[in-house]
Amino acid sequence: MNTEILDFLHKVNLKSLELKLKDVKIFAKHSLEKEYEVDLKNQNELSYTESDENEFLIKVLNTSEEVRTFYTSSKEFDIIQTFLLDSVRLIRQYDSRCTNDFSYDDYVSLKKREKLEDLNKQQIWKRFLEVKEKLNALYPEITILNAKYYHLLSEQYSSNLHQGCKVQQQSIYGFLIHVKYHTIEKSFISYSKENPFGILLDSLIINFNRLKKRAGLIAKNEINGVYNTILSNTAAAKLLSSFSSVFFADTVEGKYLTKSLGEKVASDLINIYDDPTCSEGLVNSIFDFEGNYSQQVVLVKNGFLNNLLHNNETAKLLETNSNGHGYRENLESNIRVASTNMYIKKGKTSIKKMMKNLHTGIVLDTIYATNSGIDLITGDFSVLADGYFKRSNGEKLRLDGVLISGNFFKLLKGVKDISDDFCYDNSSIINGCFGSPSLLVNKLKVSINN
Repeated sequence: MNTEILDFLHKVNLKSLELKLKDVKIFAKHSLEKEYEVDLKNQNELSYTESDENEFLIKVLNTSEEVRTFYTSSKEFDIIQTFLLDSVRLIRQYDSRCTNDFSYDDYVSLKKREKLEDLNKQQIWKRFLEVKEKLNALYPEITILNAKYYHLLSEQYSSNLHQGCKVQQQSIYGFLIHVKYHTIEKSFISYSKENPFGILLDSLIINFNRLKKRAGLIAKNEINGVYNTILSNTAAAKLLSSFSSVFFADTVEGKYLTKSLGEKVASDLINIYDDPTCSEGLVNSIFDFEGNYSQQVVLVKNGFLNNLLHNNETAKLLETNSNGHGYRENLESNIRVASTNMYIKKGKTSIKKMMKNLHTGIVLDTIYATNSGIDLITGDFSVLADGYFKRSNGEKLRLDGVLISGNFFKLLKGVKDISDDFCYDNSSIINGCFGSPSLLVNKLKVSINN
């Protein structure tokens, strides 16, 4: 818990009360990022970096319900005091009924909360070696090269003259490992809210098993064609991530999709949500960067386009309310619409049954390079993927770097079944966190160049 920020919020609240402002909301975000890289092959430390940032949003509500906002990264109280005094000058009205509901006892108890575990470099190095030892025992033929450890600590504070102070604290841990298997070099990365080394070890074992399976029979180009396809949960989540901006009300593609609100855009089985309050997701927030409280948004319900993600500007243009999805990369950048935890709701079919029902077709477990080869307006995509081709006799042929082509919107409409194996794709959190169960879809085109 950042006691300096708590002290700062309390000081701003007291000054607001002194000035008899009707309502002042203060939103603060404290971010701490650590990155530690080591060479596990030669057991050398490569780099260690750390960054620490603060962001503040002050909103003053006057008697005519108008809002003035102020952004800053400084904890210099004089800057905020000038803004508050200027607000009083513009409002020119006072509300004597304003009372101090910001409990000092609650404020003190917040300061006394314990900090989250913060591993030092020696502890991280020890964990690295433990992971390497376990993986070497399981996969002696795989050479572990480099590894990186990430720790992203995010604290959000919401203070209101009438509602007190709310605090949300979250740590996200990341673990990247670079390995070599015969002639193949590959990196695996995963993020977790919990201490990463045990959880990510399980994830690495799954990925290593996939890596070893790539030594099987290779599919030839005679299977080029259009097939029913199972997209694994992580592959489906990756595709959703690539097209997520079609649900943003401030993008060209989002504005294009706006005219389809209330219309059928997907199979009856499809339900898509974005939920910054979802505890299973990695991108959680109690408010956005415009001071709107975060809320779950149902984007697609039973195949019908139900809503888009909004900030204040897009909500005003479409005569609706913001749903708390206005974010910015830093204080110098503009507010834009962004996703948090976007996911497709899981179904009821077991993955085993779904696989059994696919007599001849494609199973894709990895999709690559989804930042290229896609058209966000039309929904067309052409991307590289790994997986296998399943013959009717049960034979499986390996697919390495094959080209799959289709249309995102047609794919959603062509979903024939949804499994119950939901998971988030924790390989990236740059543009949000994305989740999905495995999907059985109609007619994806596969091309192989041998």
